[in-house]
Amino acid sequence: MTAVDLTLDPEPGSGGDRRRAFAASWARALRPADTTTTTADELVGAVERLVEAVSGGSFDPGPAASAGTALVDRGFGDPAALGASLRLLTTEFPALVPGAAARVGELTAAFATGFTVARERELVRKAALGAQAEAQHAMRTGESRFRAVFGGVPVGLALGTPDGRLTEVNDGLAGLLGLPAGALVGRRLSEFLVAAHRSVLEDAYTRLVADEVPCHLECRLARPGGAETWLSIRLSLVVDETGPRTHTLLVEDVTEQRTLRLTADHLATHDRLTGLANREVFVERLTGVLRERTGAERIGLCLLDLDGFKVVNDSLGHPVGDQLLAAVGERLDTLSGDALVARLGGDEFGILLTGTSGVADVERLAAEIVRSLAVPFPPADGRLTLPASIGVVEHAASDASAADLIRAAELTMYRAKAEHRGRWAVYDPHRNDQRVARYTLATEMAAALERDEFVVEFQPLVGLADGAVGGAEALVRWRHRELGLLSPKRFVGLAEETGAIVPIGRRVLELACRQASRWPSVGQEPPYVSVNLAAAQLADPNLVDDVVRVLEETGLEAGRLQLELAAGTVTTVNTTPLRRLAALGVRLAVGDVSAGWANLPLLRDFSIDVLKLSGGVVQRLTASDRTALDDQILESLLVLAHALGLQVVAEGIESGEQRDRLRSLGCDTGQGWYYAPALGPEEFIRYLPGSPAFAGR
Repeated sequence: MTAVDLTLDPEPGSGGDRRRAFAASWARALRPADTTTTTADELVGAVERLVEAVSGGSFDPGPAASAGTALVDRGFGDPAALGASLRLLTTEFPALVPGAAARVGELTAAFATGFTVARERELVRKAALGAQAEAQHAMRTGESRFRAVFGGVPVGLALGTPDGRLTEVNDGLAGLLGLPAGALVGRRLSEFLVAAHRSVLEDAYTRLVADEVPCHLECRLARPGGAETWLSIRLSLVVDETGPRTHTLLVEDVTEQRTLRLTADHLATHDRLTGLANREVFVERLTGVLRERTGAERIGLCLLDLDGFKVVNDSLGHPVGDQLLAAVGERLDTLSGDALVARLGGDEFGILLTGTSGVADVERLAAEIVRSLAVPFPPADGRLTLPASIGVVEHAASDASAADLIRAAELTMYRAKAEHRGRWAVYDPHRNDQRVARYTLATEMAAALERDEFVVEFQPLVGLADGAVGGAEALVRWRHRELGLLSPKRFVGLAEETGAIVPIGRRVLELACRQASRWPSVGQEPPYVSVNLAAAQLADPNLVDDVVRVLEETGLEAGRLQLELAAGTVTTVNTTPLRRLAALGVRLAVGDVSAGWANLPLLRDFSIDVLKLSGGVVQRLTASDRTALDDQILESLLVLAHALGLQVVAEGIESGEQRDRLRSLGCDTGQGWYYAPALGPEEFIRYLPGSPAFAGR
């Protein structure tokens, strides 16, 4: 397989700047609580973990707990540091992530848990080291002081010979081992440990004598019935010039702290809902595999996203949605054998396979997953299935990065979802490059708006009876800094998918009206400009206000503006803003109408002025298989449109024959390459009334 080469621009927007600003505020809040100097850069990683915790479909406490632990590890274990952090998380953090405000309670609880567990662990460590040091000092300074310290500390202390036999035992250690202190003299602590840990402690004694370096280990105490008790054991060697060498032994029950630590570690590495590994572990494991594998070894990735899961959550509720996610995770884990399965966030899962021999290995797993998810799930009376779209990547492990492989799998997954849900797709470098190019364009749209890269050209609208130009359709172009002038086909669909079509459409309206306000008129009605509206613009509550503002700013009369909506939106569009626009005097048109369009009577309720025939209808006029019935259908459409008081425009006229047929059928206006392509603003002015450009047409 061709090496993955995916170079994408950074995530658009100022999210990184806002997170760094929050990290700076956090650093300022922490300084009064501790003398340690820190910087915003040191806290950015913790901020990213907090963002990750609230960014998925359901809250993930692991990253938040990890952020709390990291704070203690950086030296901020003071309770005041926790208080300052919680205040910031409650007041300032929600502004970083949309929807985070609803999860502040869960976020602060998980953060506080991680902080508390880490702080408890640190306090135990410091207390143990302090007690051991004090006992050793007392040994050297005097017997009476040693006895006072030895008997008074609340942890297990013992003295012993270098080979590990106990010579002095305090009540704390006797209590831990369940025997009188005197009964422990002469015995080894290793005798009381589980078999697997006895040699570990004996080896520690050997290293202590040989290297004279203190050591620390955790071992499990042997208990009747198999109950788990974990001991923290610290060994130090006391060298006295006047006597034999002695070791000190500090022992503490850390069962509870270990349980808390393991819980925190699990929260930091596993998804709370499904019990699967989380995204951080998935990426780390993938990175490690790529680093360790060499030669011809290969790996496979499956990234899957449940289709329509938002509808399930919205209709059945989040508790049912959580049950389903857990059930999906269980099925994936069962199917995947030794492969790593992770919940990457929301309803997205990842599977990492190692030692694959080709893409067929990964495809087999993808096919099994599709079949498994087609089996109904228990909620909703067992009638609910959850199809998934899966992106499959299989690749040599020695020449790819984790980020590139994950991105390739994600883009392939999106392709599978776009083409046909409930299936898998295999990574294709060529098709992937196309998606990367689309993604790159999507990330550049906001900046392109700021740089005024979107421009408008005008295609003349010509009266079929007299050849006079009555107006023009405004057509947007993107003057891209690197790719040159892009046609609407390259970016309008993408803008509609991402929501960028609304601000782009607003800019087109402004540019078109500003140009139209400058057009001259000679002895007849001034030419009008027609601007297309996407479905998202029609749903924008600010549409009417935007139109009013633009007309006022440009000075264009409302009657010289025509707004065109697609025929496919007629049955779903909200008619209220259309009526308000019509009341202002704005002309309204319905475009892309086919010969057999059945919704013409609905236009009476829309205050529509113009019906625009699609280019496909015009091309049928000169098609070799055209019949008399085709002419009758089109003629009937024109008759009905005129009966409703509508003007009829035909777009896509490419020949004189098409123009003549439309004229004979009673069509009012035409546009297309037969007359002129889309023109720049200055060039279009030459075609306005008084110009000979359309003489004879």
